[in-house]
Amino acid sequence: MPQRSQRPRGAHRGPGRPERFRPRAGRPGPGTGQFGPAGERPDSPAERPDRLRAPQDAWPPTSVATRVSRPPGTTHRGPGKHHGPGVAARTDLLWLVGAAAAFTVAVLALSPLHQGFSWDETVYISQISKHTPSMPWAPERARGMPLLVAPVTLLTSSPTALRVYLSVLAGAALFLALLAWRRLRPAWVLALAGLIFGGLWVAQAEAPLVFPNFWAAVGALAGAGLFLRGVTKIGSPGVNAVLLGVAVAFTALMRPADAVFVLGPLLLFGLAVPAWRSWPVLLAVPAGLTAGLGEWVIEAYRYFGGLQARLRGTRSASGGTGLHLLNGLRVMNGRTSWTYPGILGWWAVFILLAMLGVWAISRSRGWPHALVPVVCAASIYLLYSFPNLVSARYLLPTYLLLAIPVADGIAWLSAGALRSRRAAGITVAAVFIAAELASQHLVLVQEIGARNAELDSTAQVSSELSHLGILRTCIITTDSNQPFAPSAMPAAFHLGCAYAWDIGKLTFPTRRQVVMIESGGAHPFGYARAWPKVSLHTTDGVVQIWVEPRTLTRTGAPRQHRAR
Repeated sequence: MPQRSQRPRGAHRGPGRPERFRPRAGRPGPGTGQFGPAGERPDSPAERPDRLRAPQDAWPPTSVATRVSRPPGTTHRGPGKHHGPGVAARTDLLWLVGAAAAFTVAVLALSPLHQGFSWDETVYISQISKHTPSMPWAPERARGMPLLVAPVTLLTSSPTALRVYLSVLAGAALFLALLAWRRLRPAWVLALAGLIFGGLWVAQAEAPLVFPNFWAAVGALAGAGLFLRGVTKIGSPGVNAVLLGVAVAFTALMRPADAVFVLGPLLLFGLAVPAWRSWPVLLAVPAGLTAGLGEWVIEAYRYFGGLQARLRGTRSASGGTGLHLLNGLRVMNGRTSWTYPGILGWWAVFILLAMLGVWAISRSRGWPHALVPVVCAASIYLLYSFPNLVSARYLLPTYLLLAIPVADGIAWLSAGALRSRRAAGITVAAVFIAAELASQHLVLVQEIGARNAELDSTAQVSSELSHLGILRTCIITTDSNQPFAPSAMPAAFHLGCAYAWDIGKLTFPTRRQVVMIESGGAHPFGYARAWPKVSLHTTDGVVQIWVEPRTLTRTGAPRQHRAR
């Protein structure tokens, strides 16, 4: 009776090699890519020695902690069952597009798109606009935001049009920032990071507003991802270097200090880790900083008396100095201190998951790779721990960079070999995301309400000035040494008037009608003490308005036939 062959089905005998040790074509092996060591598809020719194996970083592991190989003895898929690189690439993009689209939909659905513009927004909008005079430019500001909104401000002054434009653009920017991390993490992990960041109230609140902080955050995340792609030899070195320089320059155009403190540590990593000393990458960071900071430095010497003077002005605008390490948690609870202390529990889990994610990545990629987003995030947090912050938007780069290790921590919990650990990880992720969406929405509603009250006050002041007959030929001023009057500049913006700080002296008769606006309890400049005064009770407190009479002369005597 003939003896049956013991070889597995479908195996082919190889010359000079026992059949039990010969791998099947197309079957993934440990440490390989989608296919076998030769990179061949099923039924392909025998392994060819001139084929180069893909680099280790070209195919990320299924789990962020360990590589997973196919168990021995499993049957291989037929030719029709294989998913090629094109299908995998499209799936990756769908994950990222889904996260970015969900963020845009949330912003459009929850933000009041008809809201008017606040103090800082009017400054950025008025720089490139056909509809309003230019508002005063302060030393701490950069020109990136006016350039970003110029396509809309040159066409219309509609707040709704601008907010819709920024909301859609914010989703696209988040997609590109996550795309920069492609092949560094599985696509679903990056999408989870986008969901975690997009669920924060400050991300949803700031995306449609004319502030540069959200855009500095996406630039910083893209820069960190492109740096890691460059030093780990993923993709084209030249393309990675060019895109890294663009990301750094974009961040510097938006927030110069953020670019230095977030992306500066990348240079230190590139120099300190011998395997990461890639000249294209190391040169891309300073080249991007030079391109982005060049205009800001030139402007410092042209308009602000030099770089040192501009830096002093920037420091004075930040609200003083000191060490406020807990400010980041305080402002995330709303404008008033610790409005929702229960949210601190969620932030504690956020930090623990980030620590777990760093540890998980360190096991598979090494500590330098794991620490890059955390060190960049800590650097920007330290920068804004010295001024006494009053807004959470300054820390947006920190939250977005930390979203990556937080997603890594969740991925490590939910992608383990043990079914019990996977179930626990999925449960933790679900509870964590649900708690975030619920708690952050509470703060978002409060923030929108506070902003509405401030903008309603501005609308009341603008309406009162219109009732008093104030025309576009007016100039509005305030005293910077007295309590801040947040409705003064926005009122000038909406009326089409000019605005100037601290007009302490005037020569009468003036060429433009002067209006002084102060908060309740403040006193006017000496020349305005005898002017007609209106005390307006607004939703944001009492606002005092002094209006220059139309009959004033150089001596103060009435002049009935004064030409206006």
